[in-house]
Amino acid sequence: MSELMMDDADGVLGMLKESVDAFSKGFPGAKGLRQLRESQTALDKKQWKEMANAGWIGLLLSEALGGAGLSIREQAVISHTLGQKLITSPIASSSVFASAILNTVEVSEECSRLATVLLNAEQLVVPVTGGKITMILNGQDFILNGKSDYLDAVQEASDFIVQAYDADGTQYLFSVPAQAQGI
Repeated sequence: MSELMMDDADGVLGMLKESVDAFSKGFPGAKGLRQLRESQTALDKKQWKEMANAGWIGLLLSEALGGAGLSIREQAVISHTLGQKLITSPIASSSVFASAILNTVEVSEECSRLATVLLNAEQLVVPVTGGKITMILNGQDFILNGKSDYLDAVQEASDFIVQAYDADGTQYLFSVPAQAQGI
C-alpha cells in the first residue's frame, strides 16, 4: 500500500492519520462500499455526520465561514487515509471542492448559508462540474441551460453550486436548490 510522505515536524499530520485510522475501524470499508453501491446512494449519513463532528468536512473552509481554515496538507492526509481504508464519501466534491469555491467568493448571506449546510452535514452542497452551463438574463431572472458531465451525490444534495457563462464569456456563480424546477 502506498504511503503519503510529507514533512511533519510537529507531529500533527501523524496524529490526524491516527485519528482517521481509528475512525475507519467503525465503518466497514469494502463492505460499506458494496452496500452503498447496492442501495444506489453515495452517502452513509451516519459516517458523514461523524466526519463533520471530527471537523473534517469544514477542514478547508475558511474560518470566516465557520470552518477550520487549514491547508491541503491536512486534507491530503484525511483523503489518502480514507482511500486506503476504502471509506467512501463525497468528501472530495462536497467538502474539498465546495469549500474551495466558497472560500473564493465574497462572504454573503447565501455563501454563509451554504457553508452552514456544508458544516452541519445534514445535507450536501454539491458543485456542478464538467460540461458547460450558460446563463441568460430574462428580466430579473437568470436562466441557466446546459448539462454537467459529472455530479456526485445528487440524491443527497440540498444545493448545487453552478458555474455558468454569459454570451460574452463572463463567469458567474449560482447557488441552485436541488429541488428547483427544471433540473
